[in-house]
Amino acid sequence: MRLLAELDERQVRLGYVNCVVLAAGRHLDTRTALRRRFDDFVFARVYDGTAQAAEFLAEIDEEGRLALEKQDRQRLRDRGGSKAKVNPAAILRREQPRGRFRYRSHLWILQRCMPSHLGPLAPDRSEVFLEHAKHLGLLAETYALTETGHVLRQLLLQRAPKLLDGRPTPNPLYVGRRLAMRALYAWALLENDILTPFLLSEFLARRQNDPELLAAATQKLLDAFGRGARVDSAVELKRLRVYRDRVAKSIPTRVGSDRRARRTKTSGISAFINRASAAQPGFKIHRHHVRPRLEHYVDVGLLARRRDASAADTVYEPSPETARAVAAWAPLLEDPKTIRRFLDTEFFRSSAEVLGVTSARPCTRWESLMYFAKAFELTGREIGFTPGRTVSFAACLLALEDGRLAEINCMFDAVREGARTNLGEHLIFSGGSRFDREFLIRVKPEAMPIIQQRLNEGAAAPEDGQRE
Repeated sequence: MRLLAELDERQVRLGYVNCVVLAAGRHLDTRTALRRRFDDFVFARVYDGTAQAAEFLAEIDEEGRLALEKQDRQRLRDRGGSKAKVNPAAILRREQPRGRFRYRSHLWILQRCMPSHLGPLAPDRSEVFLEHAKHLGLLAETYALTETGHVLRQLLLQRAPKLLDGRPTPNPLYVGRRLAMRALYAWALLENDILTPFLLSEFLARRQNDPELLAAATQKLLDAFGRGARVDSAVELKRLRVYRDRVAKSIPTRVGSDRRARRTKTSGISAFINRASAAQPGFKIHRHHVRPRLEHYVDVGLLARRRDASAADTVYEPSPETARAVAAWAPLLEDPKTIRRFLDTEFFRSSAEVLGVTSARPCTRWESLMYFAKAFELTGREIGFTPGRTVSFAACLLALEDGRLAEINCMFDAVREGARTNLGEHLIFSGGSRFDREFLIRVKPEAMPIIQQRLNEGAAAPEDGQRE
């Protein structure tokens, strides 16, 4: 069981994780090289008056244009004496090329398709999203893509092969562009932050982002985990208690107060007091641990954000998906220790309910094999074998997009049963164990025509493998 115990206020837009994944690969990498590629992609300059700028502005509505004007005023203010006073060496920096420009990612984030315009990233802090991709299980410690990260990269490029060209559309920051991506991020949030269903449940009960939201959700997680906990759960229980103690602090009254109350002086004793107040642990917990999580839910579509809310207010409201998620993930609210089994046996059924995939029906055995073969074409290694879990995960995502339901454990069963048919000579296994049911596999191209023929002949009858 995992928990996102380290978050940063800049990690609010999941779309930046998409960009990290696009810049990464399966090879071993270095932090410096990956960050450079990420920076080149998201911080490319778009100069005013160019055809490229006109294409970007066509995707931005009036609200976004007002935000651009605000950013321009902020930039002019920062170029004044304030930065030079803090850092005298700033005056020695080389002058920027003539002409006003904006960063490509800042224009993406303001497009009308985005559910929230909060969170433009500054170039000097781009490393926070490399770490965030690791926390979400998409990058390994070696900065290579994990299996889940590779599946996400292939999904991003499958329908938009030229996504790395950096055009205004499709927008890589828009997670809702594809149902499979929303489901994948829901999986990543559940797998790496077990607090997710508890925080959504608590928000649905309170219907507002109040100062006690995170502390109450963490306490309920701790209570649920403690029921029936065994001796081998002592380390996780201690970790939860430590996190509960961190977040169970009061939030200063300046959070959620009106604009007039938030105005501060830049010098004098009042400024000193206000800076001290802003540095209180409670305020930092709200800024670094609550807001990023809630914005993640907005990106995935599990929560709504009022478009008339300012960046300082971050006003959220429940959506129909919020209630459906709390109901569908009720088993985790009862016993969060079952998260691994839930992801293998119930996740995609619950995702269909949460994401509004109506009239979805379970796959038959041969339909499962068809999606497995398609997933291997998408995610399989060109040389050697591919983990069966990777292909099964991608296959379940593809099936969900077509209104079909398949779970990881059912996909494993379908592949093993398919190996006993005339398809067996085209499914090449390596390794595997009857204890953990894992295996490596290679699917030959000749498999798809055989599967399609069986489907056309109506060989996949319900009793042949239709499963819940």
